[in-house]
Amino acid sequence: MEAGLSVAMKKAILITGGQLKIPQDLVLPFAPSRSTAGPGAGSTSIVIVFEGARCKKAISRESGEFELVPKTDGYRILRNGKPFLQNVEIKPTLAHAPEQAFFNLAQDCIYDCKFCTSPKLDKRITKNLSPERVVQMAIDASKKEGFKAVAFTSAVVDSPEMTVERLLFVVKEVRKALPGVPIGVEPYISRLSDVDDL
Repeated sequence: MEAGLSVAMKKAILITGGQLKIPQDLVLPFAPSRSTAGPGAGSTSIVIVFEGARCKKAISRESGEFELVPKTDGYRILRNGKPFLQNVEIKPTLAHAPEQAFFNLAQDCIYDCKFCTSPKLDKRITKNLSPERVVQMAIDASKKEGFKAVAFTSAVVDSPEMTVERLLFVVKEVRKALPGVPIGVEPYISRLSDVDDL
């Protein structure tokens, strides 16, 4: 094990490192999820918990810098064949995140951020959801066990201003339907007033 590393450093290594290899015969306790936004867009992933930290990791059955190894009371993770994390749990995702329904309003984008694969995803993965459909999905998710919050993001389809307008619509409708639920947004903004509006 890499002795002396802080939890934050271990999480940083996980985030910046390669895939987590899952044994071919291992049946995961929860279904993996597939993100449609950010650096992990399009990859199949699971959420792992260790030492009070969470990390969403892309998984593979073939190879990976990290390897999930079952043990009697959970899992451990090897890094390049050497012990890395000893006490690991796998957490379920509600809608792409534990205890949170996280939705991406759009994947097509006017920017070409090198770290983001969202615009390159197959339309069958992204589902091309309307804002109205996203609102309904958030309401449906609120009825599931473990639901605590909802969050929204979006690629910039036409302009930052129009994207914020779509996010505002969704936030207002979800706030009406779920008045006590925390709502998070991850917008690309062009005006400071967008922050106040959201």
